[in-house]
Amino acid sequence: MSNLPKQLRPLVLPVTLVEPRAGAPGIAETKFGGAPYAEAGETWPMCGGCKRGLSFVFQWKAERGLCTFYYCFECNPWGLADEPRAAWCLRRHATSDAAVSLPDRSPKKPRLKERAVALRPGLSLPDWEGIDSFAPKLDVDSEEYDPVVESLIGREPDFCTQIGGYPMFVQGGEFPACPACRKQMRLLVQIDSEEEVQLMWGDSGCVYLFECATHPEKVELLLQCF
Repeated sequence: MSNLPKQLRPLVLPVTLVEPRAGAPGIAETKFGGAPYAEAGETWPMCGGCKRGLSFVFQWKAERGLCTFYYCFECNPWGLADEPRAAWCLRRHATSDAAVSLPDRSPKKPRLKERAVALRPGLSLPDWEGIDSFAPKLDVDSEEYDPVVESLIGREPDFCTQIGGYPMFVQGGEFPACPACRKQMRLLVQIDSEEEVQLMWGDSGCVYLFECATHPEKVELLLQCF
């Protein structure tokens, strides 16, 4: 009998699965599009490349407060070294009860549809292409690996928007290293292409945001598509 379940069980992490749904979300709720949560003193983030306003994409509640994510669909950054970092923006708010309204300076097209979300707790394991980053000595093919993962997390792994857990890579595992300490970063959020909110990353791809456990102010972006 394979000892693969025993080897993988210590790697299981909790994850929050996100699904857009109809409804009017509150200004400080996890949601797609619409008006982002902001506080006094903030201004709308501008792209350092095209000088246009970034588009508000998604916000979610995390361990350290409320996160808001903006992206430039004109410059379309992939997370490469030669891209202007200001082409995307992640803001964190320690509280979520001091909201102010910001004039939206992003291009009218594309602006995402505002959607509330359903949040579902679940479990997560690395996909087969990413398992080497956590268990490099694990010698197993995908035909054996995938069914064991499904049995341990109670669902068939699939592309989705999720908070925490392990990423499901479109084009193979690429965990960035923290620029401060060079340690492997962890997934903060994975944002899938969502037809419900008219969000498309390339050809049905995903955006991944990674943070450093030691230096949480260090965040890296990666975009992958088919």
